Amino acid sequence: MSLENMFLQAYDNHSAKISRHIFFRVDGKEIAEDLTSETFFKTWQYLREGKKIKNIAGFLYQVANNLIIDHYRNKSKKPISLRVTTSLLAKVKMVANKRDIPYQTLMKQYILEKVEEELNKSSTPKT
Repeated sequence: MSLENMFLQAYDNHSAKISRHIFFRVDGKEIAEDLTSETFFKTWQYLREGKKIKNIAGFLYQVANNLIIDHYRNKSKKPISLRVTTSLLAKVKMVANKRDIPYQTLMKQYILEKVEEELNKSSTPKT
């Protein structure tokens, strides 16, 4: 059996299972589709380099799991957006004046709350 035929047979036999496996572990259908494609692409590259795979299903699941891990590692490194607009700054200054505290103190409190909120969102596991 040729390399291409072996790969196509592996795709036909395992793509739906690999896709489902990934889907239940990531944040949506599009990401699952991308990671499924990447799983088969990396497997194809590995085979094209002349390397042998004894258990194609096990290999595919291992590649998929590694990509899922990489996905969450990269997701956790995304910057947190703290959009501070002129109108927000004006509101903070107005509240600070009413409370008779420096607006910088209130702004720091606001930023810390937003950071905590974003961190809680990104660390909350999907159920």
